[in-house]
Amino acid sequence: MTTAFAKTYRVASYDVDPNSNLTLPALLRSLHDVAQQHAGSVGFGYKDLLPRGLAWALVTIELSLKLRPKGEALMQLATSVPKSGGPLVYRDYLGSSEGHDFVVGQSLWALIDLHTRRTTPLPPDLKEKLAEIKTPLQTEISRVRRFKSKAPFPLVDRRRVRLHDCDFNGHLNNVVTARWMFDAAYEHDATLSVGLTSLKLSYHQEALMSEELTIGLKRSNQVLEVELRKLDGVLIVSGEFS
Repeated sequence: MTTAFAKTYRVASYDVDPNSNLTLPALLRSLHDVAQQHAGSVGFGYKDLLPRGLAWALVTIELSLKLRPKGEALMQLATSVPKSGGPLVYRDYLGSSEGHDFVVGQSLWALIDLHTRRTTPLPPDLKEKLAEIKTPLQTEISRVRRFKSKAPFPLVDRRRVRLHDCDFNGHLNNVVTARWMFDAAYEHDATLSVGLTSLKLSYHQEALMSEELTIGLKRSNQVLEVELRKLDGVLIVSGEFS
């Protein structure tokens, strides 16, 4: 059996920016939600893995945006798993609204052992389930890869991880991380609020509650590079927006 999973969302008033466009953190949250529901529907979601001491960790995500839906618009988000191996699973995304595709993308996830905090190979039963549902979407994005900032960027902001910034795993939530980085990018280049067409995020280390983090930023040609680091320089997340 091969299948893709889709769900319809309405863009709420709290999901839009001052221009009434869907915000990128809200889009990422919805993509995470449809992925989680897809995983849960076929037996490898949060509730299935947690009793086994396992969880999914986002490694990297890449999105290409054509437009952003307005408030109250309906959007259909589809996702599928085209490939898996070792501890890794690829996931495709395709979003449409009012008859037009507005986002395509792909992410890479790693299965982690919650006790060792390290990646672990997919168990045999999970491999079997993934093989049954393997279906690529036409995302026009080649296989995503993790990328890393080469050196610390000029400091533009500092953030401390608070209780409601963390997820069930006890570390800084992926969407909160992205929101911090988007805010820093927008302050540097306000045109990104309406003109952004591509984003890439790669996650390297976890950040825990009460840790203080720095946000660095630099521009390379048409790409705005943003990074999140610990005070000792350890890289947490790398981002590229254009």
